[in-house]
Amino acid sequence: MIIEHNFADDLLEQIEERLFDYQGKQGIRKIITPTIEKSERLDWMKNCQDYSLPVYSVGSSTRIQITKTYYDVLVHSWKQEHPELISNGAESKVQSMIESDSPDETIYYAIHDKISKLVFEYGKVLKWTKESNGLFGIEDEEKVLQIHLNKYHQIINSNHKQIEIMTGIHLNKVISDLVLEIYIRFINLRIELLNPQPISMDYRSNTTFTKIEWQGGQRDLCELFVELQNKNWIKEFEPGERSKMAQAICALFDLSGTKRSEDSDVVQSFYQILKGSYDPKTKNRVYDQVLRKKNERKFSLLKYNDRN
Repeated sequence: MIIEHNFADDLLEQIEERLFDYQGKQGIRKIITPTIEKSERLDWMKNCQDYSLPVYSVGSSTRIQITKTYYDVLVHSWKQEHPELISNGAESKVQSMIESDSPDETIYYAIHDKISKLVFEYGKVLKWTKESNGLFGIEDEEKVLQIHLNKYHQIINSNHKQIEIMTGIHLNKVISDLVLEIYIRFINLRIELLNPQPISMDYRSNTTFTKIEWQGGQRDLCELFVELQNKNWIKEFEPGERSKMAQAICALFDLSGTKRSEDSDVVQSFYQILKGSYDPKTKNRVYDQVLRKKNERKFSLLKYNDRN
């Protein structure tokens, strides 16, 4: 694995916010009537949904909805993988999930999981892309990727079409195009891997910088930057920029002392804290669940910067 697992965090963050906003303003519609025949090959549908690069387009839309089909395909896969989850029967499990799930969260994590498979299970992605998209006889991986890249650019530049991301979930044009941006980025990164270019090393410019050793915990450092934003000492992080900011902060501060194990990824764990959670009502990030209560925080006495 050479493509970083967090290659799309900024775009996923924007998708999450837009889903939560839509749910708060309009409400994501749930369609609970059956939309697939019992004869459908659900195993095949699940593999296509999880791994295949999307290729089919539909008319552009402003609505977001999730149907019973998504849950049918998901729960069917648990019969062998997680039978304990459907001890009362698949249909009963589907109905309970439809009733209890938050559709914005369900859709976000479905997209997140599908994107993560691009990095961690790319072999299956390539296999099922060829099979489900009818690319028989094309063995050149770069050609397969370029076919999809061309298709994605056509759709993202169209006002009348959008990509169909997965069975049972219908996104609006805005979010669908954000997902396409992720696929375009991944394909470009993958093509770069297939065609590596030699890098000319200039050792005279190879300067080593010393990081600032952070003596507190990751939550403490996150709290500091939250307060710096709240008190107008630094600009508030733009939507979709928190992943990049986490990388920049971790490049400046040595957080090795905060690692729980040698295998811990400090950048990713710090990003999850810095990300906080999104409040669709205020359209702000809130940190009550990841930081201390406001009256217990260590940097709450930081004074406001009143400079205009």
